[in-house]
Amino acid sequence: MLLPGVYLPLNMFSELRATDDGIPFYIMEDPVLAEQVAAFLAHEDVHRNLLVGIVPTLMRLIASRCYLLLALLEIYGFQPLLWRHLESQSNTIDKLFKATAPLHEIVANVRTIIESKGNPYAINIGKQSLLSYKDVYGTNFTSVFSCFSFIINSLEDWFASPVQTNILLYLAEYMLLGAIDLEEIRDDLFASPPQIPKDFLPNHLAQFGIPYFEKDKKLLKLTPLLALSKIYTYSVYDTTAKLQEIISGIHDAKIQPTKKPLKTDIEQLLYLAKAIPKFHEWLQCTDILFWLKRRIWDAISETQEMIGGSGFELPLVEAWQLDLFPYISISLINKSTNEVTFYDFGTEGKKRNLFEAKMSEHIWSANLISFYLQADKPLGIWYAPACDKVNRTPITPSVFIMSDDSKAYNLVGPMHNLAVFESLRIQVAEGNGIDCLLRHQYGGDCCGCAGLIWSIYEAGMKAKDFGWEPTNWIEPECSKTESR
Repeated sequence: MLLPGVYLPLNMFSELRATDDGIPFYIMEDPVLAEQVAAFLAHEDVHRNLLVGIVPTLMRLIASRCYLLLALLEIYGFQPLLWRHLESQSNTIDKLFKATAPLHEIVANVRTIIESKGNPYAINIGKQSLLSYKDVYGTNFTSVFSCFSFIINSLEDWFASPVQTNILLYLAEYMLLGAIDLEEIRDDLFASPPQIPKDFLPNHLAQFGIPYFEKDKKLLKLTPLLALSKIYTYSVYDTTAKLQEIISGIHDAKIQPTKKPLKTDIEQLLYLAKAIPKFHEWLQCTDILFWLKRRIWDAISETQEMIGGSGFELPLVEAWQLDLFPYISISLINKSTNEVTFYDFGTEGKKRNLFEAKMSEHIWSANLISFYLQADKPLGIWYAPACDKVNRTPITPSVFIMSDDSKAYNLVGPMHNLAVFESLRIQVAEGNGIDCLLRHQYGGDCCGCAGLIWSIYEAGMKAKDFGWEPTNWIEPECSKTESR
């Protein structure tokens, strides 16, 4: 969730390459694979949409502050307060993830099943995924799924029509907001740094000067007081309260099914708002929530500048705001009716006309999948930031570019840094490390972050004297003399 991009079953596309005629996409005639990919992307597309919500954006802000704390630990060495903040902030991320992940998966799977249109792979992916996450999250997952299923079934009766995808997303966002207190975001983002204590003032001025008079915003000073003033601990709540609120609204409304089927987003949305006052109030606040999310992005941008002041380039705003979903177009043909169903996912870039022209040449031959590729590159951008818990071997991250003219093209190098920072945050949070995520990908050469990695290792060793109890904390494989 914190590293950008989407997971794609890259093994499905391992044989793909750009075409010999230079057109940067590939067309495959494979009916089975087409249905599999369509089902998979329908699921992932829900995650793609939900990850722009308030709660995931807030998690990214908290993560950015963890990265700042990691940078401060390299600059100033071990400080008990910095370490405690790092643990506390990572713990909040973990709580938010556990509070919201079940609903994310439930919505994605319900949508996949609802829109399966007879695609057996879609139904199978939905059911198998629900079963696997039931094992992961236990009774809480089962409870949330039962509540959400009841809501969807009730709405389909009201609307006399299938629930539109956007309605699922709006309901999910409304429920996910139950995990946080929006007032805390206001308290966090509109608080000023503390006054500099008198005893600290001489050293503070000698080291940092007076940032107030800096003319260039890029020279934002990384002062400890300014950085620590941005560390705010959020409360995390159970989202089932919002689910029960919707269910109570459905029971209390006692609305009869409409005589005319409601088939559009707006019709269904307004009908739902009319029945459930709290949801109606939420719709009225969408401009306020948009303003609040912009303030969160402002805070992430400022934190990114602070991290930049320590010498690390992390593309937090760029990577988290870009749509890195690769463009994939699929056509499925019903041989008995000759009806063609089209699926489009991701950013089509500047070559959509080429897609349409090329696909029109083959449209009646078989089911098609067209891919927008850079030569010799698989699809998408995906990272696996953690280490293998069995033998400490880092899961090698993969960086894949959608196309040469993609905005993501310039993010490859900085994304390496982001992956290392997120990996270190996870290793500290789990007390299991410490190792370089990129060393094996670089063939044993330095990834450029050896100084940071060793600083966090040494800080962890000192943290043991203050009660920190890691599971497995051993020296990095890289040399201290390697530098970024």
